[in-house]
Amino acid sequence: MNIDNNGSMPVTVFFSEFPLDKPWQKTGWYLEGVLPIRTQESPGVEHPVYASSGTGHRIVRWDGLKVRLERGSCQAYYDNISSPTPKIFVISHFGSDKKPRPYLVTLDLTEAEACMEAGEQVYSCPLNPDLYLFLERFVVENYMPKLPAKRQRIS
Repeated sequence: MNIDNNGSMPVTVFFSEFPLDKPWQKTGWYLEGVLPIRTQESPGVEHPVYASSGTGHRIVRWDGLKVRLERGSCQAYYDNISSPTPKIFVISHFGSDKKPRPYLVTLDLTEAEACMEAGEQVYSCPLNPDLYLFLERFVVENYMPKLPAKRQRIS
């Protein structure tokens, strides 16, 4: 894994474009996955790749994004890896060509919810095992859960 000094890892994002049978929208987008990469490509580079499954779905790869972990978000990361299905979130906006343009990849559900409330498009998918280990190591090294405080009686 390629982790830099400030606790971030370069990733590549895979979206799948699929046809919709709607008069107002011809295609939809689905987040196929987010994988760590060894070398950092230039930001926001789109690479069309075609699936070999015969489904006719077009797979688009986006390079140049990073997952950055912050010590202040350790509780959210802990909650994510403690959930039955840990997830990664990709925040994007749509370009004039109606394609998603990812600009943020996060492992913090709170950050993803804030972006969704601000009107951005948020996609999620299950966390890749290598990214899970990256997140788990960060949580083990930086997170100390708060002990439950005993309530004080008011007399």
